[in-house]
Amino acid sequence: MSKTVYFLQGLAHDTDNWDEVIHYLPDSYRTITIDALSIGFEGDSFSFERAARELNERIESQTPSLICGLSYGSVIATHHAVLFPEQKHTYLLVAGQIHPPKIVTKPMRFFHPVVWKVIEWYAGKNVNYPQLKSSGF
Repeated sequence: MSKTVYFLQGLAHDTDNWDEVIHYLPDSYRTITIDALSIGFEGDSFSFERAARELNERIESQTPSLICGLSYGSVIATHHAVLFPEQKHTYLLVAGQIHPPKIVTKPMRFFHPVVWKVIEWYAGKNVNYPQLKSSGF
């Protein structure tokens, strides 16, 4: 049976950022990228707990897998580990913060649309980004 690896990107990244990593994995690994920026929203509010629960719904089986999170993706992965410890997944977390200080989160809310515009420019495609109003972000 092959090992399944799930990848969650950072806030200012696209799932394509994992392509170079995936390229170096053995062919026996099954790789799935999940757009971390598309989970955790309900209307215009965001919750890391909701994101972790939606991540759990996207994990195709409860067989232990490797979940890799970069920055923002690692925060979602950490919340998943806390909410679903019985699943025995392995987590590779890079550059995440569990409780970012308010001095960081307030500018994040302000710059969130700017980050998405940079992603659009970089990707060369339009992105319908969600509006954030949650104090949980």
